[in-house]
Amino acid sequence: MLIGLQMYEAGPTAGRRQQAAAEALGRLPGVEAVNLQFRRGKTFNFPGIATAAVLETDSIQVTATAGRRRPITNEVFEALWHAARAGRHQHFAFINADIVVTPAAVAAIEEGQQESYALCRTDVDDITLPGPGRVLTAGVDMFVLSTAWWPSHRRRFRPYIVGEGCWDVVYTAIMMAHSQGVILNRDPLIFHERHKPIWHEVTAEAQHNGFLAAIDSRYFSMWCTYWKALEEARQRGASFAEEAGLQRDLLRWRRSPTQALEQCVRNLRARLNYRRLKSGWPPLSAAEL
Repeated sequence: MLIGLQMYEAGPTAGRRQQAAAEALGRLPGVEAVNLQFRRGKTFNFPGIATAAVLETDSIQVTATAGRRRPITNEVFEALWHAARAGRHQHFAFINADIVVTPAAVAAIEEGQQESYALCRTDVDDITLPGPGRVLTAGVDMFVLSTAWWPSHRRRFRPYIVGEGCWDVVYTAIMMAHSQGVILNRDPLIFHERHKPIWHEVTAEAQHNGFLAAIDSRYFSMWCTYWKALEEARQRGASFAEEAGLQRDLLRWRRSPTQALEQCVRNLRARLNYRRLKSGWPPLSAAEL
C-alpha cells in the first residue's frame, strides 16, 4: 500500500506532530510513503520519505486570495493514484500530515481487501504516546482507495481544499456509496494529538469548501443521516453488526429524479451565493498568484 501526505513548514509544535506522523509511516511494514509537494515554489522535504513535487494547483489559485498554500483534494488523490500504479500497489491512502498510522490499521486494510476505507482518528494528549481512547466519528482522517477503482470514479470528487471542513465526510459518503467500502471507526487505529482547530474560522478557503458541499449536498446529507444514527446506536451500546448495517443502509446511493431536480435548484442558488461572496474578497496581485 502507498500512503501519502503533504508536509509543510510549521512551528515547533505542529512540526513535532508532523515528525511523529512521518516516523510512524517509516515503521510500517510493506508500506511506501510519499510526501506530496507543489511542482512550483518551495519544497518541504522530510528525511526518510520520498518527495513527489507534482501538485499543480493550490488554494491560493482556487480562491484568488492570500493565505497558506494548501493542496486540492482531488489532485492529491490523482497524484497518489499515479504513484501507486507505478509502484504496483493495490491501494493508495491519504492522511493529514499529523496523523499517526498504526500497524493495526494497515493490517485491517490488508485483511479486508475492500475497494475503499475511511478511518476515524483517536485523539491523545501526546502524539508520541498513543494509547487507548475514544474514536471520534464526526470526521475522517485517513482515506484508502483501490488503485483499480479510482479511474472509473475520479469524476465524482470535486476540488476541495485540504485542511478545511466538509470535504472529508463528503468524500467518505461518495466512497461508501459507490464502492465496496467500510468505515473503520470502532477501534483506535490512527492517532492525532489534540490541538485547537483552524477550520472553525470563516475564511475564503472555508467558504470555497462550503460552496462545494452545497453542490454535493446529497452526499453531505447522506453522511449526516448516517452519523446521527451511528451516535444514537453507539450510545445504547450497539453491536458491530448493527453499526455495519447502518453503513450499508444509509450510505447507499439511490437514484431519485425529484432529488436530482431539487439539487439543480440548490446548485444555482449556491453558485449565485458563492459569486456574491467572492466579490467581497480582496483581489490578489499578479505576484501573489
